[in-house]
Amino acid sequence: MSEKIEYRELFDLNSALLSKNDLFLLEKIVLEDPKTDRIDIQISFDSTTISAESFKELLSNPDIPTSTDKLSIGMQRWIETEDYRGISSGVSLSLHHNHINCQIHSLDQTWFLGKKSQIEKFF
Repeated sequence: MSEKIEYRELFDLNSALLSKNDLFLLEKIVLEDPKTDRIDIQISFDSTTISAESFKELLSNPDIPTSTDKLSIGMQRWIETEDYRGISSGVSLSLHHNHINCQIHSLDQTWFLGKKSQIEKFF
């Protein structure tokens, strides 16, 4: 069995107030390739959780509130090669009114460092 190195980091970011345009930009940062990447977005409010596979889908739901402080975004990239079949990288963001929690992992160090930099710069 070949050795596999994974790069993973869990870190906090300062809270941010995001507009609809910001959410679409964030989705572009997180979801690079719709062929390999899967995204899951959830908002929570009043003991209710609504899930979607894009911000366009989420924002078209008539039941969402005008604002929330509980938003989570998860992305996983699935790859199939001769050497590996499975999740190669991912991003998990939990946004709350007083902080943002982010976890990034990848088998590719360049992708890991680049994605971390993009997300930190965005927030």
